[in-house]
Amino acid sequence: LALVDSATVDQICDRLEQLRGALGSLGARAKTREDRMISLADLDQLRLEFGELSELAWSLRMVVVEPALRELASHAEALALRLGKQVRVVVDAGGAELERSLLERLHEPLLHLVHNAIDHGIEAPDAREAAGKPRQGTIHLSAEQRSSRIIIEMSDDGRGINRTKVLARARERGLIPDDAILTDAETDELIFLPSFSTAETVS
Repeated sequence: LALVDSATVDQICDRLEQLRGALGSLGARAKTREDRMISLADLDQLRLEFGELSELAWSLRMVVVEPALRELASHAEALALRLGKQVRVVVDAGGAELERSLLERLHEPLLHLVHNAIDHGIEAPDAREAAGKPRQGTIHLSAEQRSSRIIIEMSDDGRGINRTKVLARARERGLIPDDAILTDAETDELIFLPSFSTAETVS
């Protein structure tokens, strides 16, 4: 649950009080003038105050990404346990923030990626050991703030994408023509289609 930052709420309340005071002051000054006009300087100051208040209000919609990534990590660990696999999930989100509703919309696609990593990427412990890998697989979940953008990445040290199997399943489901020739990048994009899976049993 993403909580509202109480310090930001306090700042907004303070700003509102300042604006109320400023408007009251302008009203009192206007009563003493025959023209009842507000100066351009007064308008500029009000515009500045309202702009700062708007930024503070918008900041309440921003939430840190790390708790959402840690929730995904818990899903990954629970799924790996059910499938008899060993996995370690490394989360690195720093202080990256994202607008609340956008983060909520990203939850399902990110969960899909995590499930794909466990279902198809990370091998069973014995298979990893036979391939000269640690028995425990590793999944990295990271988020990085770059100016006004945020980059969310997920990677794993599993077997990678079985493109032959992906193409076969896509043709089987009628997602691509039987004679279609796709590049590796185009084939990889198929795994992002809703509910697409090459697993015999969907987890």
